[in-house]
Amino acid sequence: MSTSIDEIIRNLESIHNTLDTFEFREIQHNATPTELVALNEAFFGFFFLLDSSVSAQGLGSGLDSKEQSAWNLSRKQMADQQRVIETFLSTNGTSTLNAPGIAALAWEGEKVIIVRDCHISVIHSLQFSGASPHWVVPPLSDRWGITFPITPDELDDVLAEHQDSKGVVVTSPSYFGLTSDIEGLSSVCRKWKVPLYVDSAWGPQYFATSSLGFPPAPQSQGADVTTSSVHKMATCLSQGALLNFMNQKLVNRFSELFRIFVSSSPSYPIAISVEHAINELAERGTELWTGAVEITKWLRDQIRKIDGFDVLDNEIVDGIRVKHLDPVRLAIRVTRRGITGFEAARILKEQADIDVELATRDLLLFLFAPPDSKQDAEYLLSALKKLPYSTPLGKSRLTATFPEDRPLTPRQVLSLRKRRRVPLSRASGKICAEVLASYPPGIPCCVPGERLTEELLTYLEHIFQDGAHITRTFPEDNGQFTSVVVLDE
Repeated sequence: MSTSIDEIIRNLESIHNTLDTFEFREIQHNATPTELVALNEAFFGFFFLLDSSVSAQGLGSGLDSKEQSAWNLSRKQMADQQRVIETFLSTNGTSTLNAPGIAALAWEGEKVIIVRDCHISVIHSLQFSGASPHWVVPPLSDRWGITFPITPDELDDVLAEHQDSKGVVVTSPSYFGLTSDIEGLSSVCRKWKVPLYVDSAWGPQYFATSSLGFPPAPQSQGADVTTSSVHKMATCLSQGALLNFMNQKLVNRFSELFRIFVSSSPSYPIAISVEHAINELAERGTELWTGAVEITKWLRDQIRKIDGFDVLDNEIVDGIRVKHLDPVRLAIRVTRRGITGFEAARILKEQADIDVELATRDLLLFLFAPPDSKQDAEYLLSALKKLPYSTPLGKSRLTATFPEDRPLTPRQVLSLRKRRRVPLSRASGKICAEVLASYPPGIPCCVPGERLTEELLTYLEHIFQDGAHITRTFPEDNGQFTSVVVLDE
């Protein structure tokens, strides 16, 4: 076949660069109708030929973990390139990997330590496994309104109190690019003889780009298991992801559980694109990401000069709590200009057709990637300068407070059938029966089994009215947030 994967990716980048919408977001998840049409014309015929059934001899799938199939030879190559003992491939995103991955740490009734700024898929894993979570609430920065990582000393104190724990789950990097001291956390975990699971979905390029100022890959810092959402930050089709292991004992357990989730009919086009992306990073990761790092640094320096903006930068890196800051994530606090992040995001979209990665009450988050150019950055800078300027907003009196009363585990709630929907005004004090999270980034504000509080409900209602999207297990038909599903006690 004359068309190569490299040619396909180059065509994809060419199409992306001709679009009118400026999307400072992850490489995938941002296709416009124009792009979808172009993709169909350029690639559908080729990928249709690749979309063979698992019955095709020699191709293999995730069910054939020991056979010398094309699937497993690809996994072996990617494991070697990322310097891990084994990697498992998903064509249905990292969420599908987190469920059996975290379940491999702890099963029914066993305790697992989880830092609360986790993705909702971690909660789904608890519903599947029946493990009992002990939540560690990370500190909230008053200045930035975002959570910061926990320190190794803090984890040591937690494990000293919960010596029956079977594992620790942390998220690093965070959505805003802050990374934990993984080497220090892994040293503490080894002291207490528990594995460290790092949900590093946003850092698939780290193994090949540390020379550019990116954080080191967590597997090189002692983590036992790491996630890699390749589709987020590499030239890979959406839903392509990997779970990497440095602990053979966990590999054996995971292999058994993974068979429950993996399809016998995976997407070979997605699988091939994952292999291409990892190979491309291994061969020329520095070359690929140099431009994005330089553009982000230039833009960060320019924004500092504009009155009314504050830029999250390496000043927050103290080497203890925050070990690194991802150099291509640009977080800007806009409240000194008298507007919220939600309002700023709406204005940028309406007036300049710019899509942000994330908006909060205080911040705008932009993400730069190899397809982005200096011209794109200059256009964004010009649009930011045009944002309204009025009396600075004060600090929000509302902050996310996680419930402390947890009568049931997520699995126990899942097994109970009696539920009912109640208005927010009557939900305080009741046991929540659904996941409630502001999305993105999808950090759960309340999980099944926790007792709802007036403070949390007020916070969620307030940020929804400001423009946040509340993702939940049982959404309301009208898209509003006026009620919540609770256990019918």
